[in-house]
Amino acid sequence: MMTPTSKPKEVLWNRSFILCVLNYFITFVYFYGLMTVLPIYIIEDLGGSLAQSGLAMTVFLASAILLRPFTGMIIQRLGRKRTLYISMILFSITAFAYLWIKDIESLLVIRFIQGIWFSLLTTVTVPIVNDFIPESRKGEGIGYYMMALNVAMVCGPAVGLALLQHTPIETLFWASAFITVLSCICGFLLNVQEPAQTAPAESVKTSFQLSDIFEKRVLPITLVALLTALAYSSVLNFISLSNAHYGLLSYTSLFFLVFAVSMLMVRPFTGRLYDRKGPSFVIIPSMIIFTCALALTSLMQSLTMLIVCAIILGVGYSALFPGFQTMAIQSVEKARVGHATSTFFTGFDLGLAIGASVLGLILAWGGFYGIYLSSACIMLLALILYIVMYRRPTVPAPK
Repeated sequence: MMTPTSKPKEVLWNRSFILCVLNYFITFVYFYGLMTVLPIYIIEDLGGSLAQSGLAMTVFLASAILLRPFTGMIIQRLGRKRTLYISMILFSITAFAYLWIKDIESLLVIRFIQGIWFSLLTTVTVPIVNDFIPESRKGEGIGYYMMALNVAMVCGPAVGLALLQHTPIETLFWASAFITVLSCICGFLLNVQEPAQTAPAESVKTSFQLSDIFEKRVLPITLVALLTALAYSSVLNFISLSNAHYGLLSYTSLFFLVFAVSMLMVRPFTGRLYDRKGPSFVIIPSMIIFTCALALTSLMQSLTMLIVCAIILGVGYSALFPGFQTMAIQSVEKARVGHATSTFFTGFDLGLAIGASVLGLILAWGGFYGIYLSSACIMLLALILYIVMYRRPTVPAPK
C-alpha cells in the first residue's frame, strides 16, 4: 500500500522536473542556434574559410571531450549545486564574450573555453534531473528530458537563422547571451539535493584512482552507445553533403524537421514501454529499425526517399540515446550517477568525433553509398554486442 508521503513521488511533471527540462531545452537552443550561424559569421564577417568554420566546432567539441571523463570527479568534489551554478554562470559569461570577438583567433579561444563549461553543465544536469524522476518512470522521464534536445535541434537553427537574416550579428549575439541567462534562472530555481555519502568521511580515499573518473559498471552500455554514435554521425555530418550531391540541399531543413518530429511522436510510447517491459523490449527493435534505416539511406536520391528515410531514422533512433542513458543511470547508486553520466557521455562524444573522421575516409572511396552502408554495418555490430552483453534483464543498482 502506498503511503501519503510516497504518492507525490510518482508525479513525473513536478515543478523541478519542468525546470530541468526548460534548462536543458534553452541550453541546446543556444547550442544549435549558434552552431548554425557561426559558419556564416566566420566566412562573411571575419573573412574566414570553410576549414576555419569547421575548426570552430572542432575546438568546442575537443574541450568538451577532454573534460568529460573528469566531470564525475568534479561533481563529487564540488557538489551538484555548486557545480551547476559555476558551470551555468561561466557558460553564460562566455556567451556574452562573443560580443567582443574581432578575429578568428579570439573566436577559437572562446569556443574552446565555452566547450569546457558546456561539458560540465550538460553532465551535472543529468544526475540532478534523475533525482526528480520517480523510480517507476525513469525511462519515460529521461525520454521526455532528451526530447527537449530534439525540439531544440529544430528551434535553435530556425531562431538563429531568422535573427541572422533580419538583425545585425551583434543583436544575434546579445539575444543568444540572454537566452543563457534564462537557462541560469531555471537552474537557480531548482532545489538541488546532494546525494548521501556512501562511506564515512574518514574512510574516503585521498589518492587518485581510475574510479575517480570512470564508472566501470557502465562501460558495456557505453561501448554500445559509442558504436551507435559512430553510426549516427553519418546523419549529423554527411546528410547535407549527400543532399547536395543529389540535388536535394534545399530540403535538408525538411529532413531534420521530419527526423525530429518522428522522434517526438514515438518517444512518449517508448519511454512507457521501457518502464513496463524493460530496456531490451524497446532498444533491440529500435536498433534493428535504425540499422535498416541507415541501409535505406544509402539509396536516398529523391525527395520521397528523403522523407521516408527521415521518418524511419527518427523512429529508430528515438529510443536509443535516452534508453542507453537510462540504463547507465540505473546501473549505479545515486552517489555515482555523475560518474556514470560522464563515462557514458565520454563514449558517446568519442563516437561522434571518430565517426566524422572514419566515415570521411570512407567517403573518399565508397561515396555516400559506402558511408551509410558502413554505418548500417556498425549498427549491426552494436546490436550484436548489446544482445551478447544484455541477454538477461538489467537490474537497477540499489539506491
